[in-house]
Amino acid sequence: MKKLFAILTALVLATSLAACGGSDSSISTEGQSSSAGTTVGASHKIGFACDDLSTDFAAAMADGVKNKCAELGIEVEITDANKDPNNQTSQVENMITNGCEAIIMSPYDLSACGALATACEEAGIPLIVLNTPLNDGTYFSTAVVMDIEAMATAKANAIVEALDGEGRVYMLMGPLAQEMWTTQADIARKIFAEHPGIEIIDEQTGNNKRDESIVVMENWISTGAEFDAVWCSNDASAIGAGTACKEAGLDAFIIGQGGQAEGCQAIKDGLFDWTIYAPGSLIGSSGVEAAYKLLSGEEVGKTYSLKLEYVTPENVDEYL
Repeated sequence: MKKLFAILTALVLATSLAACGGSDSSISTEGQSSSAGTTVGASHKIGFACDDLSTDFAAAMADGVKNKCAELGIEVEITDANKDPNNQTSQVENMITNGCEAIIMSPYDLSACGALATACEEAGIPLIVLNTPLNDGTYFSTAVVMDIEAMATAKANAIVEALDGEGRVYMLMGPLAQEMWTTQADIARKIFAEHPGIEIIDEQTGNNKRDESIVVMENWISTGAEFDAVWCSNDASAIGAGTACKEAGLDAFIIGQGGQAEGCQAIKDGLFDWTIYAPGSLIGSSGVEAAYKLLSGEEVGKTYSLKLEYVTPENVDEYL
């Protein structure tokens, strides 16, 4: 395993931004607009149109937005689309009407973002997209991203290395309607296919949620099939898989993605093995930083890239 950790350390990619995340506590809006981080005499007002605040990752993004806005003296309006692209479009249009000077968005469906992007463009409002750029030809100012291909490649290679190129793998995927997660799964499959000794037994979605992932993992365990590793879309899924395996008395190499405090603590406690540090709070706060720069007249590139870091049992204390 030490060999694996050395390899992963060598994979760290240097990119253009090193930022720190905020609190990972959740925020609830129940599909409605909420005012958070409002500051008397605020210098700017921005909106954060979130795709689905019911996930830990999205809630952490919202907290990162809220906390960074409070730090910078920005008023913020936060909405929850509840996985409905039509909701997200109308919420963005309302933000424009309400005087938001920039919009930060985590899109639920890239193919359905045209109308809201056009509304921002026609209003002359910067549109900052989190996690993935919009489709070609669709207006946006910048995308706060981590290298999805690099993350997916690192996760798949970690499993290959941990199993010495031979083993049986389950894949717990993210939401199938979101390109960010399906792209990662596609890359993982391609890498596993390059190693004849690696077999994907089954793949299902846990929708990036712990409880759903526990159920999927329990169902797999109940089949009696032997397995060696579980590739998970995020830390919530990895915690779910690890919880089910622990309760069944089984040991497997489990890998996640996120690096929020709960995930790092789970690694320290031995519930799963490895994650990429890409917490929602970091992505949310970085979106606010990009918006603030744009509103201050600074130039921001089409992509606002974040550094990849890997969390293992050997270095997890640095992230807690």
